[in-house]
Amino acid sequence: YWHNRRYSSDQIRQIQQALNKQALGKQIAEDGKFGPETLAAIKNFQNQHKDILKVDGLVGDQTASALGITGLGDSTLTATRKG
Repeated sequence: YWHNRRYSSDQIRQIQQALNKQALGKQIAEDGKFGPETLAAIKNFQNQHKDILKVDGLVGDQTASALGITGLGDSTLTATRKG
């Protein structure tokens, strides 16, 4: 499983806002917290674009670009895998 997400609250809020603008389903809270709803929304978005995106729940360069997000930086959008 993935843990130790290094998103700042502002970055998470930016991701949540971008996901809500996509209107792919249920709107998620724009609270700056990376919870199960945010993860599900990211995976749903990635699944809708699986021809160009890996469905992994992470917002790397490709997912951020597809969401129209810039300036997040790679080092803050990584996660480590445990197990």
